[in-house]
Amino acid sequence: MSYYKIIDGIRYERMLLEKAETFQQVHPTNQIDLEAMQQLYAHAKDSRRVTETEQRTLYYIYDYFDTHPEAKAWLDAQDFAFSTWDIQTKRVLYDRYDLYNIKWEFPEDEMIRQEALRGKDSPINFELALSHAIHSFIYDPGRGELGIRELVDYRFLDLEGPQWITEAVRSFVNRGTLYLIPLDRSTWTEFEFELPFIDLVEGIESSYWLFGLHIPEIPLFRFLAFVHRQQAECYTQTYFTKSLPTEKRVHFVLSQMLGLDRVSWTINGEAANTQEKNYPTNQQSWEQSLYVALDRGLYNRESSLSFWDHLTEEIWPDPEKSISAYIREYLANGCKVHLLSNHDLAKAFFPLPESIHLSFEDFWYFGLVFPGQTNIQVLIGKSRKGQGIGDSWNDAFILDDMPFENRVTQILQEDFKLEGLRWEINPAEVQFQHDTYDPWWRNTSSVIRQAIHTYLHDYLSDQYLFYWVSQIHGDEFHPDNFSSDREYRQAVSNQIHR
Repeated sequence: MSYYKIIDGIRYERMLLEKAETFQQVHPTNQIDLEAMQQLYAHAKDSRRVTETEQRTLYYIYDYFDTHPEAKAWLDAQDFAFSTWDIQTKRVLYDRYDLYNIKWEFPEDEMIRQEALRGKDSPINFELALSHAIHSFIYDPGRGELGIRELVDYRFLDLEGPQWITEAVRSFVNRGTLYLIPLDRSTWTEFEFELPFIDLVEGIESSYWLFGLHIPEIPLFRFLAFVHRQQAECYTQTYFTKSLPTEKRVHFVLSQMLGLDRVSWTINGEAANTQEKNYPTNQQSWEQSLYVALDRGLYNRESSLSFWDHLTEEIWPDPEKSISAYIREYLANGCKVHLLSNHDLAKAFFPLPESIHLSFEDFWYFGLVFPGQTNIQVLIGKSRKGQGIGDSWNDAFILDDMPFENRVTQILQEDFKLEGLRWEINPAEVQFQHDTYDPWWRNTSSVIRQAIHTYLHDYLSDQYLFYWVSQIHGDEFHPDNFSSDREYRQAVSNQIHR
């Protein structure tokens, strides 16, 4: 239903007319009395000046409803000086985007100061800048791939199709509050809208219109839209508010954004905030870095033994399940997450191999421990500078924290279920070759584990073990007899395990 009602070709505000009808129905004599008119005026003003359409609607009620003389006299005494800024604001929010319930805080003196920064030939006035900002809030994913659309999508996973997500986003924005960020930086610390933990680039406010958005249903986040003052350039940024406890922020990332309700964590909020402040290269908060690390960093396969490789050693029970779903399921089964700092490295809960050297100036580091896999740990690095998917990595490693024979037995039995496999490995020889030829391997346990992994699952072994199994068992294990390559590899791997 339209926000306006057309009567004899003239546009009036529908909600004011409906409120007037309601007041008239409940009045003993079906009149618009003084109290009703004052309430109608207050609704139209909405803490600001009344627009032309609202004034026209009030006087339509004045003329065509049974309005008490006292109410008419009171309305005639009101000052209907219109603000150009209010007219522009409502034209964008109401007429273009149907955002009738959104609130805004745009001080007129601030708008005048910022409009004066517009170049003589620039078309980007306040009205156009606001329109770009609203469009970006509703439709753009946001820098670092964490925007309102993605956050709403996590809350409404049953919605199918971008059009339904867009409508959900619009309804969230419609219940929010917009802010125009002032030019005077000295006022930012006391500004009603909480700005990012990272200091915005010096002088960016003189080159860009900055619009803030607070959505009550997404209390952990604030949203900023940057609209260039001289050209059609706009982008949004999402960041965590620091006004809520660490527990709520971590819970939101793990539970609501990643669906990892059973993952436990050890993150000291004060220490994490210190890392944000002490390293000027930060472009994302530790909360956003945690999200990117767990949602993206675990899929990188560049390391000698990645988390992905570790998981594919276990034939997942449902061949149709994606690796991403399997990773989430694995994490949810008792994983514990640590945010590492220099102080944490001295602690015993997350020891690292000597060959791993961390650069805290360049990366956030998150450690993953799996209680059921005591010899496997995963280190995830998330670039402090980067904001995209490709700025994170992971490295799985095995701790040499037990006698060599126990380590090999544990790898064979617990990680590969090869209880009957006999082995003859000289620990001194393995250590010598590791130190002499391949010191980049994390430790000797990783070497042994990777060797078994290659025998069982590496695609390079297709012409060896896979060929050998098919030769022994004949046509039963010919690839053409299986519906998919995954099913074929699973069946062959089962034979290899036997």
